[in-house]
Amino acid sequence: RAFPLFLLTSFTSPLAHYEGAKGSLVYPGCRAGMDLVRATHSLHTRPRAKMAAHDYELDIPELPGPTPPSSHSGLNRMDWLMAVLFGLAVTVACLFIARALPSFLFQSMDFWFEADTLREISNMTRVHDDHYRTSVHPLFSLLTFVPVYLVKHGLSVSPLRAVLLVSGLVAGLWGGTLYLLFRLLGCRLVDAILFTLLGLCSAAALFWLPIPNSYSWGSLSIMLALVLLLSAEQRTFGAGAYVVASALTLSFTVTNWMAGLLVSLARWPWKQAVQLSVNALCLVVLLWGVQKFIFPSSEFFIGHRAETSFINHPQSGGISNIVSSFVFHSLVAPTVRFVKDDAYAQSKADAFRLADRLTFQFSSPGSAGWCGRVAVVLWSLLLLNGLWRFLVSDRQVRFRLVLGGLLLFEFVLHLLYGEETFVYSLNFLPLLLAVAAFGAVGPGRRIVLSLTTLLLCCVAFNN
Repeated sequence: RAFPLFLLTSFTSPLAHYEGAKGSLVYPGCRAGMDLVRATHSLHTRPRAKMAAHDYELDIPELPGPTPPSSHSGLNRMDWLMAVLFGLAVTVACLFIARALPSFLFQSMDFWFEADTLREISNMTRVHDDHYRTSVHPLFSLLTFVPVYLVKHGLSVSPLRAVLLVSGLVAGLWGGTLYLLFRLLGCRLVDAILFTLLGLCSAAALFWLPIPNSYSWGSLSIMLALVLLLSAEQRTFGAGAYVVASALTLSFTVTNWMAGLLVSLARWPWKQAVQLSVNALCLVVLLWGVQKFIFPSSEFFIGHRAETSFINHPQSGGISNIVSSFVFHSLVAPTVRFVKDDAYAQSKADAFRLADRLTFQFSSPGSAGWCGRVAVVLWSLLLLNGLWRFLVSDRQVRFRLVLGGLLLFEFVLHLLYGEETFVYSLNFLPLLLAVAAFGAVGPGRRIVLSLTTLLLCCVAFNN
């Protein structure tokens, strides 16, 4: 292939020069041709060959890979320090809140806003318990039992105390990751602190992070996938990082896998994204096999149809109640009400269930008091402004596509599935906060920060 180029350059070049001590006459075109021959001989080691005397280049097709990162600024030491401080503060706060809760709450089923508190604590501490919920939480038993076991025997504490310690640590990771998410989104230090505090004072965080449950772990896995996507704007990550992130989202709740799928699709060509997703699925299946060996009652998560009974459930209250709970109750707690527990009526003689359970589903937004109503108005303004900036912004296109697709998926999912929408609020609250935070990275930042500060005070007092 170099021969025609050699002829062209050697006959058109007007000058020649001597090279080496022997004074051999070498034409520039001849040198270019020989360089090209040497380059083509080593294509398997170098992605591109260049000519010495001319600007000829030989383009070699490369294997598809992730989209190259941009030049946005990344995290610094102060950010990591703030994340650690948030994590420690949230862990300590959750432990104090859990200590103040009545003990019967940890021995109840469905009472705390339809949460299976007793079952999840038992799954985290007992091998021979009924681990049938792995049909929708594929690796929850395996991934939570191991740290609880280590804490229980390492610190010589009771199983419940070990569960609360591990849950507090997960809550701390949740708070620190939320702060990093806002910083990577482009928020300034003060802005990220304000939005993180808003998230930590939200109804979803206050009512769920201190309580042992699977949704804290699932929400953390979603945020970690989003953090990976934003971090890829500054540096390139290998395929293994995306496989682990995707597998982690699938491990705690099957529907959370949408986050892992969208993140892989946003950063890789679609064929490679499919391959990464298949690898993540295989990894979860292999770990589920290990889990099945340790917990014999575990059920497989593919082909399970029992959840169809929760589609269009009558206790969801209809579209208006679901939308109110999705948008408002996740941040601003309304009046707490009691509703008849249908599971208690079906089980009849169940020592772990009460006739009534707590609910937000049928409460109107901000119904807890005047402070709640003010918070609903402020939250509406922040959310609408952030949504507008989210739609018209020209930055972080991939992240906005993933965030929008994931938020839409969560909204449609909970329009159709579930009884108490608030029980899933940790899965979509960080997404709503991320949309609102877009208002702080554009014009009108001071107004957004003022509204956020007022909203933080109202939410903290109300919740």
